[in-house]
Amino acid sequence: MQSVLKNLNATPGVIGGLLADTNGSLLAHSFPPLFEVSALQTVCVDVNNSLVGMQDVTGGVKLLDLRFDHGRVIVRQMPEYFLFLFCEQRVNLPLLLISINVAVNNLKPLMTNDVISKPVVVPQSSKAYSSATRLEKIVEASMASGMV
Repeated sequence: MQSVLKNLNATPGVIGGLLADTNGSLLAHSFPPLFEVSALQTVCVDVNNSLVGMQDVTGGVKLLDLRFDHGRVIVRQMPEYFLFLFCEQRVNLPLLLISINVAVNNLKPLMTNDVISKPVVVPQSSKAYSSATRLEKIVEASMASGMV
């Protein structure tokens, strides 16, 4: 599971990702240290609640692409889990979708064998730390402009 999230983080423009179950529990993440685990857990609960609401209204959502001024959130729903990716606005979506499909195929055996059980933090590469630095600058710029 760690290698799957690490491979997704290697996709240009991906800042971090997480895997959560349908109860909104954080199972693993590959976010830079800038992100607190408690905040990521809150994100899991909120995203899960939104996905449940969308399922009631639309019959289910397989992929959710949320675009913001300074970033992008991609959520890939699976039967009992969802994959959440926080990306830079300029992320190459076709390349990312290929990476997501590979990741989902690699996660399927882990999900069916109940290997996923407790939160795991994926070690960050130097690329991830540079993304964190860029993210800090984006957050600071947003706060300075009054957007946050």
